[in-house]
Amino acid sequence: MRLLALAGVAFWLVLPANQAAQADGVDNYIKNQMERHRIPGVALKVIQDGKTAKIAAYGLANLELNVPVSPETVFEIGSITKQFTAASILLLAQEGKLSVDDNISKYLSDTPEAWKNVTIRHLLTHTSGIKSYTGLDGFQMWSPVRLNDGKTRNYGFGWSLGGVEGHKNIGHSGSTSGFSASIQRFPDDKLAVIILTNTDEEIATTLARKIAGFYFKEPVAAK
Repeated sequence: MRLLALAGVAFWLVLPANQAAQADGVDNYIKNQMERHRIPGVALKVIQDGKTAKIAAYGLANLELNVPVSPETVFEIGSITKQFTAASILLLAQEGKLSVDDNISKYLSDTPEAWKNVTIRHLLTHTSGIKSYTGLDGFQMWSPVRLNDGKTRNYGFGWSLGGVEGHKNIGHSGSTSGFSASIQRFPDDKLAVIILTNTDEEIATTLARKIAGFYFKEPVAAK
């Protein structure tokens, strides 16, 4: 899938000149990784305290035509679209138009008998058991799903839950043929890092988490 609103004008805000001079270490890290992993192009945005901390584009969007990556370059983002879907569903739930605990058969006709107990919540948290399934309360989206046996899984509504270098991390990656993308949020640091690349290697999350280290109060050294 294409990058929807995340790649639109609202996504790539104008970066003040004083911020553009920051984080040369990030530039060096990305360029090093591009060379090491043969990544043609990268687009980056870092948001901290609700403001754009860095926005940058590196390398080529099209090798054959020698077209550089720019803030307007369209990338494919794969599974990152899950967050858009989950947010849209929760908005409908907030408006009273559905419940995440509704059976999907309420909205889909001729569903198999085996799906009779499958709910919207199951689909959003990847716990439906369906083979080859290919105000908005952020805490609901970011809460671990509870399975039928009472155990929890570190996955919310379209978000993986974990930690990086002792910092709470909520994020998701996405990939398609020739593209790797990631959005990683660090709520306690009021930080988000978004990476879009045009490579088959699923490396975007690794890059995003390492870049986040440059913006933690105690920066993590690049390797």
